[in-house]
Amino acid sequence: MISNITWGADFAGIVRYLVENRDHEVLDLKGVTSVELAADEMAAVAALSSRAKNKLLHVSLSAALEDGSLDASQWLHCADELTVALRLVGLQRVVVRHKDKAHDHVHIFFCTIDSATGQTPPKSWYLKKGNAMLGIGPHALSESEIVAVPLHARALRTYDFRALARTMDICRKLERQLGLRTLRTPVEAAQARLAGVANDKSAAQRKRHDRIGSTPLIERADEIRGVLGTRDWPSKRDALCALGLDFEPTYRTTKKGTELRGLTIFDMRDTGNRIRASDLDLPSQKFGLLRLEARHDPGADRFDIWWPRRGASASAIETGRDNDHVRLKSSFDLFALQHRTSEREKANARKKLRKEQTLGRARLRKSLMRRRRDEAARLPSSERRAFYRRYAADVSRPELASLSEFHSKQKRNLARSRKPTWTEYLQLCAEAGDISAARLVPPPRAKPRNRIAEVVRNETVIARAPGVISQPAPNIVQNEPDDLSPDDLFFMYQASKQRGRD
Repeated sequence: MISNITWGADFAGIVRYLVENRDHEVLDLKGVTSVELAADEMAAVAALSSRAKNKLLHVSLSAALEDGSLDASQWLHCADELTVALRLVGLQRVVVRHKDKAHDHVHIFFCTIDSATGQTPPKSWYLKKGNAMLGIGPHALSESEIVAVPLHARALRTYDFRALARTMDICRKLERQLGLRTLRTPVEAAQARLAGVANDKSAAQRKRHDRIGSTPLIERADEIRGVLGTRDWPSKRDALCALGLDFEPTYRTTKKGTELRGLTIFDMRDTGNRIRASDLDLPSQKFGLLRLEARHDPGADRFDIWWPRRGASASAIETGRDNDHVRLKSSFDLFALQHRTSEREKANARKKLRKEQTLGRARLRKSLMRRRRDEAARLPSSERRAFYRRYAADVSRPELASLSEFHSKQKRNLARSRKPTWTEYLQLCAEAGDISAARLVPPPRAKPRNRIAEVVRNETVIARAPGVISQPAPNIVQNEPDDLSPDDLFFMYQASKQRGRD
């Protein structure tokens, strides 16, 4: 059984969600006349308290698919157990069952304000964190338990204290009572983690195994644990590389900068196949970064000192027919890791620099405005507008431009750099004198054919005759007026009339 809790104050909204256009069944009403009027009646009671914010509590309980459909009496039993556990007995409550899903589930919503007192339920005694006792769960202490628990181990808390944990505990109890599918309690889940029980492969891992054939690293846990027992970081890396594995640090960005969080172990032939080092933990031995480092020799370098100046692993250079290729590929993988780490550090530095530059620009603007205000205060009001223009042109803009140029120079040193490809890396090694790299450089590829240009070249060009230059129309006015025809005279007459209108 799965539970979910939502707090709020919109009674009309929850009623609409549960009733409108839903296949539903009202199982129980307490303190209200009907589900349609429940929103108004609960809102009227909630108005008695002006201080409370979460006046509505909505809890959903869902049964597993294999549990089938529960009857109404079983769901009401679940609702009653939950009401007692959350200390909401006597308050307004509505239980609605939905039938439009594949799994059977109910919704229970309460008005957390008592109509008699106008307040939320009173505080109760609970165990403090770190004072767990056998037989006492996350619920409020009973009168006998209050007497048995010393004062330093308990505290007064509000009714909503650890509401989700209490609801989950009630779900585990109901599963046992009703014979439903049983989920792990938080204590059982923690014990399973400490026992080192590996989870089943996820769907992504199964698909990767089917597609690539690489074995998930969690299945090689014993083999990896065996090689992590060396006494310093170089020997650990050599032993892992002998297995075709490697590791890299995991960082977290905080307000103070970059923080080293742990190690990630990955397959060099399938870099997507990776696990955290802490996933290898056993009850008797831990394999996180700090725990591994604690078992090193006294003179061994710390990880944060060794990692930036590490070199290529000797075990990564395999022997055989492709020895040169493997050596160069291992060197290229190391180069790629260093490039990725460098880019991550530059990204963090850019983020920090961006904040510093924003603050610096804000301080300069504030200083310029203060100077402008002080100087303008010594001028008559009629001269201030002209002073503001001169001040902006001669002082503010030049200083801000100078600061922007300085900021650009700072950011230029932290610009992103492109990682060379495998072919470019081989060419760089060949230029540095590595004969094996020169042998492995692939021949240059021919440029892709420009088929459009070929088609244009192969097309038959149709030569066009030069255009005929049209001769100017002969002037209707000849040298002698007697040469004009009657039609020409009429045309000239009409044209003169049109010019007069224009």
